[in-house]
Formats: sequence, structure tokens, C-alpha cells
Amino acid sequence: MPPKKKKKAKKKTIYIYSFGRKWGLYPGVPAKDTAQFVYDVRHSIRDPWALGYRESGTDPAIQKLVRQLAPKWLNFQAHYLRTMVKAWLRSKADQKCLNLYFTCQGGYQRSVAAAEIMASRLRTTFGKECEIIVRHQSLDKARAVFFDKKR
Repeated sequence: MPPKKKKKAKKKTIYIYSFGRKWGLYPGVPAKDTAQFVYDVRHSIRDPWALGYRESGTDPAIQKLVRQLAPKWLNFQAHYLRTMVKAWLRSKADQKCLNLYFTCQGGYQRSVAAAEIMASRLRTTFGKECEIIVRHQSLDKARAVFFDKKR
């Protein structure tokens, strides 16, 4: 009789969401086996829109600007997240998912850029240990409202 194959443990997943408070509260309802953290960047990162920038937070120029506008905040949060994720990955808890929410007013620039920047930093450190998925909940809605020519 052949030896039984060990079931491969399911890889833990970090979901990083960006969304705009203008469009409502948190996207989706997290499962009970999910840890979550919310970052409101409205008071930590100056608004690129107010500075005349119209590109979304997925644009490398906006991400560079956000890094310039809030380097200390980003570095502090990245350090905190690395420490927290390391503990979460090593824990025996049943939490298979970790949700990180980044929110700003419209969900178009600051929260999107912060989510992309943090995802990049976490992938560098934990990309082999867990899956990191980024979802921008308000980006299309904000783009449609901000740039709708009929308005």
C-alpha cells in the first residue's frame, strides 16, 4: 500500500483593499477566520488631487509623490506591518486571511497608492510565504464620477 500523501497546507493570504469613504464603508464582510486592520490615510498623506494631480494611485508618478509626501508614515506603517505579518504567519491561529484596508476620501489616489506601496513592500519580505492580493474597490467608481464628461 503506497504511503499517504500529506495534504499541502493552504497558503495564507493577505488581501489589501483600497476604498473611498465617499462611497460607503468597508468593502465586503470579512469571514470570522480573518484578521483585519484599517488605515485611514486622509490625515497622514496630503491629497494629490488638491495639488493638481489627476492620475490614479496605480500610476507610478502618484506612488512616487505619495512616498515623497509621507515617507515617515509609510516607513513606520511598513515596519509595523512586517512585524505584525511575521507574527501572524507564525501563529497557530485559524486565521487564513489577513485583510488590510486603506481608505481616503474618494478611493482614487492616496488609498490606492498606499495599498500598492505596502503590497510591494510586503511582497519583498513575505512573497514566498503568503499570497498578497490587492483590490481597489472604489477606483472605477471614482474614475467614472471624477472624469464623466456628462457632468
